[in-house]
Amino acid sequence: MQPFIPQNLDPIALGILNVLTQHSESNYIILGEYFALKHYLDYRDTNYHDQKKEPAPRNFAQSCLDLHNSGDSKGPERRFRSLLDTDLVDIQSPITALVRQIKSKKDRKIEVYYPELIADLRNWDPPDQFIQDKWAKTFWGVASSPDIPVEETEEEV
Repeated sequence: MQPFIPQNLDPIALGILNVLTQHSESNYIILGEYFALKHYLDYRDTNYHDQKKEPAPRNFAQSCLDLHNSGDSKGPERRFRSLLDTDLVDIQSPITALVRQIKSKKDRKIEVYYPELIADLRNWDPPDQFIQDKWAKTFWGVASSPDIPVEETEEEV
């Protein structure tokens, strides 16, 4: 069964729908928030998404790092650390909370590049967790969490 596609659908939403129909993971991605936000943006000028200027490609960890560096709070880092340990089926709430926090920064515009975020979420659950490793490296500059000590092992001869 093909999904119903409304007339005059926003080009971004149409692109997302076309990509999602090809993947079984589409069951986990909810577009409702996008449509609510789109409706909101039609009536209020905000910096949530400037459709005339798409942000430069970047992963979501860079946006979270910019949020962390924009204030004195440890909240963004705690949320980000928790996000890395979240399964795909439970990821909507932490992602939404971080995006809202990013977009609430009035003194500094922090970009979120949604196409890469969606692509990364499509690869979230493989056992090797390469997306989480990529995000951790972007955020902390290392491949894993900085609180996990690297143990050196010395073999006795």
